[in-house]
Amino acid sequence: MNIDEANTTYEKSGRFECDRRKSSKTLVAGCKIQRFPMMSKSLGHTHFCGCSDLKSIEIPDNVSEIQVAAFDDCSNLTAIHIPAGVDKIALGVFMGCSTLNSITIDSANRSYESPGNANAIIDKGTMTLLEGSNNTVIPEGVKRIHKMYHLRNVYT
Repeated sequence: MNIDEANTTYEKSGRFECDRRKSSKTLVAGCKIQRFPMMSKSLGHTHFCGCSDLKSIEIPDNVSEIQVAAFDDCSNLTAIHIPAGVDKIALGVFMGCSTLNSITIDSANRSYESPGNANAIIDKGTMTLLEGSNNTVIPEGVKRIHKMYHLRNVYT
């Protein structure tokens, strides 16, 4: 996708071949590689949607938000690590990620955790399991499983 340099809303993000909204630094169109610009604060709605080439991703520490369906139908995504700075994750980020086996969260994250080998995203404030993987193990202390979370291959 080509974006005119005079465009006041969107900009090309250098060598990463991503498109992002200038005001919020939110990525709006997918990258061709598994990293994205350090200046982006938000992983945009459906950013990697349907990207079957994506197997794992390195999310920079400065990202604070992952929007709904960011990884929707990434059929070959197997692993993701959520950095400490992410304090907002929309529900339904991994719908259709049939090979997702590993979800880890930086231990310094104040909003979310995935203790032990949970392979899930758990809201620390409510102890609600929000998202999971093929290998999710519900850890002790979880009080609720969010109704949007579809249980598949979950063990307690």
